[in-house]
Parts: sequence; C-alpha cells; structure tokens
Amino acid sequence: MGAQVDQLSPNEVVISCPLSQAFPLVASALQRVGKLQQEDRSQQYVSGRIMYGLQSVKVRASLVERVTGKTNVVIQASSDDVWGAGAKHATKRLVETLRNLDNPGYAPDRLGMHPAALVGVVIIFVVLLLLVMKYVLPLL
Repeated sequence: MGAQVDQLSPNEVVISCPLSQAFPLVASALQRVGKLQQEDRSQQYVSGRIMYGLQSVKVRASLVERVTGKTNVVIQASSDDVWGAGAKHATKRLVETLRNLDNPGYAPDRLGMHPAALVGVVIIFVVLLLLVMKYVLPLL
C-alpha cells in the first residue's frame, strides 16, 4: 500500500504508482467502503456499489497511467436521488478511503447516511408539512 493519493477534483485522483499496482488499491478501497462487482484490467476500470442511506449507488473508477508511475483514477457514480447526493457522497467516501488505505486505524462508514437518520428526516419533513397545511394555508 503506501502509495500517495492526490485529489485533482471531487471525482479524480492521482495515485503515485503504476497502473498494475493501482488496480488492487482501487479494488481494495471499493471493497472497504462498498461491494466490488467487476475489475476489468483490459478495459481499465473497477466497478461496484456503495450504499448511501437506503440507496445503492453505482460506482465505476476508470484508471489510466498518463505519466509513467502515476495513475489517474476518474470516479463516476450515479444515484437515483434528485440532487445526486448519493453519487457525490459515494465518490467522496471512495476518495477518502483511497487516501487512507495505509492507515490501519481507518474504518470507513459503509452506509454513509444511516437509514434511521434518513427515516427521521422524512418523518420530520412530513410533520412540518402537515403543520403548514393545517395552520398556515387556511390563513392565506
């Protein structure tokens, strides 16, 4: 492990190792934070799923060695929510896990937003909506 990971953008990192060594690093990070589904060295990608609350986010990391000894990893994630929060959060957690692979004490949160917290937010939203409908709308 021990390869340096530099973040270029929210969904792109550079790993300071050759492509052949970067594949197992990305696969390991994906397994730690989610579920690895496919690792295709000929097409140069790793794919899987990362949980965010109650949804399962599809994640694909494409790897290319643009400079000898440095591998660029571009992470694409897609989620079913309106704002893409699941995809953004899954990408952020995968990058964070990549950056902490050599840290034995690091334990990524495999669920992101806990389902109980999500249910709590929905319940509060429904209660507020009912209060507005009962007390505010009749005044208008």
